[in-house]
Amino acid sequence: MAKTADALVSLAASQVGYDRYQDPEQGTKYGRWYAELTNSPWFGTNGVPYCAMFASWCLYQLGIKCVGTPTASCTSGLLASARGAKALKRVSAAKKGDLVLFNWQGAGYTASEADHVGIVVSNNGSTLSTIEGNVDGGKVLRRTRAYSTVVGVITPSFEQPKKGPFADVDESTPHYADIAWMKEAGIAVGYPDGTYRPGSALTRGDAAAFLHRLYNLVK
Repeated sequence: MAKTADALVSLAASQVGYDRYQDPEQGTKYGRWYAELTNSPWFGTNGVPYCAMFASWCLYQLGIKCVGTPTASCTSGLLASARGAKALKRVSAAKKGDLVLFNWQGAGYTASEADHVGIVVSNNGSTLSTIEGNVDGGKVLRRTRAYSTVVGVITPSFEQPKKGPFADVDESTPHYADIAWMKEAGIAVGYPDGTYRPGSALTRGDAAAFLHRLYNLVK
């Protein structure tokens, strides 16, 4: 799977609904993983808050590196590491896939502690849509958080999608290979601004042009 923000959010979304109290094994899924990874059995057999281990687990599954991870701590693991690496960004810069650190006392960017961490789904201007572990009594859930609760965000080391055949098409675009083939074969030429607009509706005129070019290609 690609090491992209989209892939990270998609993986996190697949975990929504996990409930530590419905887990048939002792501890949490993410704590057991962290215990094995770090050879620290304690994390796998107790109810320690797992929000940082959840974020770390998601990154690890995709092979995405991020300052401060893997970790079980929002403060000494994530916040301190991000500050030390000068990688802590203000909430206004938050983008999809960023780790977002919270302080429930509203201490803001200068907070000395982080109480919680989630994964940003979208930045809505004054709120963030997120996916978080260990909320509402130990669940993985989607949340909407006000800027005032945020300390800052950390951007993982995502791979940048390779440049595609059109300005608005890259490897994350559905049917990328088919679109690239159509461009290479001369069947699709795109718009004057260099875009393909893959989400636009196909008109009867567009279909005629595609079929005519295909006919010329194979005859």
